Amino acid sequence: MKVESSKSILTVLKIAFVTFLMVVLVGDFALAAEGGNVSVAVSRIGDASHLEFSGAADWKYDLRKDDKGGVVLNLAGLKPDALAKLRQINDPVIKGVKIQENGVDGAIQISFATAPGSDFFDYITEQPSRLIVDFFPKEASDTPAAPVKVEKKPVAAKTASTKKKPAPADSDDEDEDEDASNVASNGSVKDITTAITGRKPAGNDFPLMAKTDPNAKPSLAEEISGAKGFEYGIFDGGDPEFKRFTIRDYEVSEDSIFKSKGNFYLPFPMLDLGNPQLKALIDAPPSYEIVPNDTRENKEARIILTLFNTGKRALFLTTAGDFLKKYPDSQYDEIIRYMMADTFEKQWREKGQAVDFETAMGSYQSLTEKYPKSPVSARTLLFMGYSYVERGDSFAALKAFQRFTRTNPTSKHLDQVNIASAEAYLKLNRFEDSMKTLEDIEANGKTAKVRQEASFRKGDISFRKKDYDTAIKLYRDSIKKFPDSVQKFPNAYYNIAESQFTKGQYREALESYRAFLVKFPDHLHGGYAMTRLGELLGILGADSKRAQGAFMESFFRFRSTPGAGIARIRSLVTRMPEMKDKELGSSLKEIATITERYANRPKSDRKPASDVAAVPAKEGEHAAADAHGEVAAEEPAGENLAEKKPELPGIEEFTTLLLADGYNSRHEYEKAAKDLIAYYQKNPQSNNKDRITSRIKKNIADDIGSSVAAGNFMAALRDYSKNSNGWLKNTDRIDVRYAVGRAYEQAGVFKEAAAAYQDSLKRRDDLKKSGQEREHAIYEDIPKADQIQLRLAAVAAKQKDFSSSETSLKAISTPSQLNDVEQIERAEVAADVAEARGQAGTAEKYLSDLLKVWKGDVGLTAPLHLRIAKVQGAAKNFKVAEQHLSKILEMKNENESVSDSSSIFVKVIGPTGCRTPSPMDGANA
Repeated sequence: MKVESSKSILTVLKIAFVTFLMVVLVGDFALAAEGGNVSVAVSRIGDASHLEFSGAADWKYDLRKDDKGGVVLNLAGLKPDALAKLRQINDPVIKGVKIQENGVDGAIQISFATAPGSDFFDYITEQPSRLIVDFFPKEASDTPAAPVKVEKKPVAAKTASTKKKPAPADSDDEDEDEDASNVASNGSVKDITTAITGRKPAGNDFPLMAKTDPNAKPSLAEEISGAKGFEYGIFDGGDPEFKRFTIRDYEVSEDSIFKSKGNFYLPFPMLDLGNPQLKALIDAPPSYEIVPNDTRENKEARIILTLFNTGKRALFLTTAGDFLKKYPDSQYDEIIRYMMADTFEKQWREKGQAVDFETAMGSYQSLTEKYPKSPVSARTLLFMGYSYVERGDSFAALKAFQRFTRTNPTSKHLDQVNIASAEAYLKLNRFEDSMKTLEDIEANGKTAKVRQEASFRKGDISFRKKDYDTAIKLYRDSIKKFPDSVQKFPNAYYNIAESQFTKGQYREALESYRAFLVKFPDHLHGGYAMTRLGELLGILGADSKRAQGAFMESFFRFRSTPGAGIARIRSLVTRMPEMKDKELGSSLKEIATITERYANRPKSDRKPASDVAAVPAKEGEHAAADAHGEVAAEEPAGENLAEKKPELPGIEEFTTLLLADGYNSRHEYEKAAKDLIAYYQKNPQSNNKDRITSRIKKNIADDIGSSVAAGNFMAALRDYSKNSNGWLKNTDRIDVRYAVGRAYEQAGVFKEAAAAYQDSLKRRDDLKKSGQEREHAIYEDIPKADQIQLRLAAVAAKQKDFSSSETSLKAISTPSQLNDVEQIERAEVAADVAEARGQAGTAEKYLSDLLKVWKGDVGLTAPLHLRIAKVQGAAKNFKVAEQHLSKILEMKNENESVSDSSSIFVKVIGPTGCRTPSPMDGANA
C-alpha cells in the first residue's frame, strides 16, 4: 500500500510539473506574440517614403547600407501590427521589405530593398519621442525645356526698378548683399527688391538690394533711443550695464543651488540667426505685365492680371482656372500660373492653411521645371527653399537649394544658399554635413560678411547637439576672430549664456546673460535672458524680491514675447500664497492664456514665424494693454489663430509643475497632487517624470503632515491608508513615517507611534550613512534625529516606561536646535521622568534651568511655571509656588493666548491640600 501511495504521489507531481511547464510556455508565447511597444506610421511626403516610429523614450537602433545597395535597420520592441505595416511597403523608393525577428541582441532586423540611386537619413525628435527614417530619390539633373512660345511683343515678368545698378555676378561688393545677421541683431528686416527685366537666361543673377521708406514713421523704441541723453535700453535708466542683476560672493547659497535641482527650468530656444532672405523676397515680389494687343485671349489675360493686382483672390483663382481650361496652350500660361501660385502662397501666410502652402510649392515646382529659363525661375527656387526652411521641411529645402546651385553655378547668392543648406542639415540632425558646409564657406566665401556669418553659425551646431562645451568654445573663437563684427551676431552671446545655464555654471551664466543684454538691450530674446536672470538670482540664493524684480522687468520690457510670458507666470505663481480667491481666479486665467499662446504646435499646422508680430491697432498708435499690462496682437479677420502661436515646447508641463508648487505654498496639497496626477496619467513618458512623481508624493506627505499639525489624526491616518498601496507604496520617505507616528500618538496608540518613530530614526540613520540626505531634502522635510528622540521620549513617558524615556532624552544631542515648543516639551518630559523616580528637586531644576536661558516666546513658558508651582506646592514651598503662579497671571494679562489662570490655580492649589485658598487668591483668579 505504501508503494502504491508513493507512485500516486509521484504521478500527481509529474502532472503538476507538466502543467506548470505548459503554463510557462504558453505565457512566454503570449508575451512573444504581444510584442513590444513600438509602433510605426508609414506615409509618402512628396517623392519620399516617410517612416515614423513611436513608443520608446530612448531609441537604440542601428541603420546602415548593406552590401546589395539596400538599407538595414536593427530595432527592438516592434509591435506585430508595426511589422505587418512594414512588410506591406512597396512604393517607388522602397521596393520591398524583409524582416528577421530574431536578430542580434534581440533586435528585429528590417531589410529595405531600395530603388537604385536612392538615399536615406534618420533623426530623433524629443517631444514627442520619435525615430524618423526617410528614404528619397536623389535629384535628377534637369533636362532642357522646349522653347517658350511668345508674341512678337514678349510677355515680361518684372519688378519695380531700383536706383542702384546690379553688380556683376562675380562681384565682391559686400554692400550688395546685406548680411543676415543685421536682421537677427535688431529684430527688423530691411526691405529688399528683386530687379528682373526682360527674359534673361535663368543662370543670370539678380541683386538683393536694401531700400528704405523715407515716409516710414519710427517705432517707439527708435523715438526713445533717439532722444537726447538716451544711450541704452528703455528701462535701463542709470544702470546701462544691468549691475542690478549681479550677485556678491557672500550672497551665494550652496544649499539654495543644491535645492534648485528639484526645480523645473524650461529649456529656452537657441537664438537662431534665421534666414532673412525669405523676408527680402516676400517684400520684393515680381510684378507681372502683359503687353496689350487686340486678341480676345490677350484681353481676358489682362482682366485676370487686373484681378490679381487688385487682390480679388477668390474671383482671380476661379477666372484664371477657367481661362487655362479655355486656352490650354495659351502663351500666357506661365504668367497666369505664377500669379496663381503667388496667390496660394499669400493665402498661406494670412490663414495658415497647409493646403495653400502645398498647392503654392507644388505649382512653383512645376513651373520651374516647365519654364527653366524664365526670368523668375532662379528667384522661385530660392523662394521655395527659404519657405521650406521656415516651415521646417528641411528635406524639401535642400532639394530646392540643390536645384538652384546646379542651375545657377555662378550666382553670388550661392554662399547664402549654402548657409541656408547648412541650417537645413542642422534641423535634420546631419551635424557633420552642416559643419562641413559652414567650414567651407568660412574658408572660401566670396565676402568677409558671409565668412563671418559662417563662423558664428558653427557654434549653433554644437549647441543643437547638446555639446555645450564645444559650442562655448566655437562662439568664443568667433568673437575673438571677428571682434569688430560681434554686434551682428547676437547668437554667440545668448547661446553661450544658455549653454552655461544648462551645464549648471550659474555664476558664469548670470554674467553672460548680462553681457547679452548690454550689447543687445532690445533684442526679442532679451525676454528669455532677463527671465533667466530672475531664475538665476533665485537659484544662487539672492533675496526673492530681486528675482521678482527681474521677472517684472522682463514682462513689461519684452511683453508679448515668450520669455516675458514665462516671467509673468513665475511672478504670478510666486504671489499665490498671498492671493485672495478672486485674484487667484484671475491669475489662473491669465496663466492659462499665456500657456495656450505659447504651447507647442505640430509643424504641419504652424503659421510662419515671420508673420507673428504684435501690431498697433491703428497705424502710428500703440496697442492698449490689458489689466495685467499684456499687449495683445491685432488679429486679422478670418485668421486661423491656432496657427499663429509661437512654439515654446514644454510650457504646458512647466506651468503644471509651477502651479503645483504654487498650490503647495498655499497649503492646498490635495489640489496640487490631484493636478499633478492628472497630468502624469496623460504624460507617463515625460522627460520630467521624476520631478512630477516626487512632487506628487511630497504633496501627499505634506497633506498628511498638515492634518497632524491641526490635530486631525483621523484625516492623517485615512490619507495614509488611502495612498499606502499607491503613491506611498514601499516609500522610503521619513517624513511620512514620522507623521504617521504623530497621528498614532495623538490617537493615544502609543505602541504603534513608538514603532513608527523607531522606523523613522532607523531610516534617517541609513540615509545619513548613504550620503543622500541632501538629495532627499529637495522634496522632503526630513525630521531631525533630536526631534524623533523627543517623540520617543514622550510616548515612552506616556506608557510609564520612564527608563526608555530617559534614554531617548539623553540621546538628544543638540537641544538648542529644537524649536520653542519642543524645548518646553523636553523639559516637561524630563520633569515627568524625575518625578516618577521621586526626584522632585531634579524635576524642578530641569524646568528652572530652561527658564533661566529662555529667549523664545514668554507665553509658551506658562506650563513650566505651572509645573514648578506644583512641585514647590507639594514640597510646601508656598511662597515660591505663588511667585510662579503670579508670573502666569502676568503673562495672562499681557497675552490672551496664555491658558486660563483660574483653572490653573485650582488644579495646582486645590488638590494639593497645602493650604486653603484665600479670598485674594480668588480675586486674582
